[in-house]
Amino acid sequence: MSSCSELTAPGGIALRIEARRELPELEAFARACFLTGRFPARDGNEHSWLLDCRIGLARGDFLREIAGALEGLAGESGIRQFAGLGFGSYLLLGGLLTRRPDFRAGLLREVPKPHGRRLRVEGTLDTREPVAIVDDVLNSGRTAVTALRLLQAEGYEVPLHLALFHFTWGRGAERLAAMQVKAHALAVVRQLNKAPPGPARHKVCIWWDRLRAGSGDN
Repeated sequence: MSSCSELTAPGGIALRIEARRELPELEAFARACFLTGRFPARDGNEHSWLLDCRIGLARGDFLREIAGALEGLAGESGIRQFAGLGFGSYLLLGGLLTRRPDFRAGLLREVPKPHGRRLRVEGTLDTREPVAIVDDVLNSGRTAVTALRLLQAEGYEVPLHLALFHFTWGRGAERLAAMQVKAHALAVVRQLNKAPPGPARHKVCIWWDRLRAGSGDN
């Protein structure tokens, strides 16, 4: 069974979000995180929409469900340590820590804290065990690769990247694969078409059917 919801955004594009596994809260989560307007991009251009996951992850009801789904993905690998770079990942790490008492987490910094212990990895990670990077979104892979290199420089083995949404038009998964890291996501976001000039409809479809193995987020 599938469910499809429509949203509108001026100058938007049609999107489809395909869930890798059943997650009843995902549609409401996407709606809560979906913003339209004019948002500056890193390259100097503008976006007409955003999926700002920090909005949804700052709610306990959403975070509980999302963290449980990520725990399921992690369970397939046996990994018990997680690290993230950025506010969205920090919320996810907190949610994961509530799932099992043997989980450990690390908060990453691009530059060391200028005082105190001056660490780039804060938390309870153990270099003797592998670490999974946790992200809210995987798109270009910039944050993921930065986190990966930072962890490797500190002596950690990083075989896995976990994300909520994988934007398939970005090169993030490809970049991680080239660095021997598997990328898995709860859902993939596909760009179906660009909208015609003038007022446009922005469509987000949430599909609850499981995707066939290897059909999206790897």
